[in-house]
Amino acid sequence: MRNITKKIILYLFVLFFVVFVFMTVGWDSENWNGLDDTNDNTFEDKFINRMYFTFVTFSTSGYGDITPKSKTLKLISCVVAFIMIIEMVSLFVK
Repeated sequence: MRNITKKIILYLFVLFFVVFVFMTVGWDSENWNGLDDTNDNTFEDKFINRMYFTFVTFSTSGYGDITPKSKTLKLISCVVAFIMIIEMVSLFVK
């Protein structure tokens, strides 16, 4: 049970770190497909949109409703998705 709790805490820490990265690197809604000033104009909107994108990327479901435009954001997204794929595989392979 302790192992699961540690993993959940680690995932939440990594999640919020990645959200922070997306908040700093991709602050402007112009850096994202699917976001514009009408649905991404307050700090709360920006945080929720980037957290949603991060959750979708972490789960590797990739809905595609919000996607990065810049090469930097695309690279960060690919690295995060790759790390989560490796982590999910490592849960089942011992």
